[in-house]
Amino acid sequence: MRKYSVIDGQGVVQSFTQNVGDADHEASNAAIRLANQVGEDVVEHHADGSREVVWSIDDATEDWDGGNLHT
Repeated sequence: MRKYSVIDGQGVVQSFTQNVGDADHEASNAAIRLANQVGEDVVEHHADGSREVVWSIDDATEDWDGGNLHT
């Protein structure tokens, strides 16, 4: 399972989960869409408890197509 989170406009952590084997990237794309709207980063939560910024608002472009994820 891959888990992403974004802090929304009201300071609430929104979580997005993708099951192992899912062919689409809807969870990461949804996280990026929200992050882009609210000006935040997307964090991936790893199984070992570590966290990593996988999409940064600092790298965002206005023509983002909904599918670019920095890994």
